[in-house]
Amino acid sequence: MIRKTFRTKRLIIRPHLASDHKEWTFAYTKCLPKKSKYDRGPMKEGECTKKIFNKIRSRHEKLSRLDHTYVWAMYDQKTKRLIGTIDICPNIEIIKS
Repeated sequence: MIRKTFRTKRLIIRPHLASDHKEWTFAYTKCLPKKSKYDRGPMKEGECTKKIFNKIRSRHEKLSRLDHTYVWAMYDQKTKRLIGTIDICPNIEIIKS
């Protein structure tokens, strides 16, 4: 499935583009410290290579083609800053205990 671009008054919600590497690096190296087990915390500059970024982008595209997971980046309309991502997994099975 093709991941479309969505716009709100405040946000641009779309897949990462190759040209987003610089903004992605800024967002992931300047984020807040880890506060829970679900947080990643800041990454080191050396972990934010174009190769790694493009690998992530490729994985997102593959997961979308498989109808497994859809990932969009959220950018601020005014500043163009990356402010987060959203993942939707339509095929998660609920396990009853």
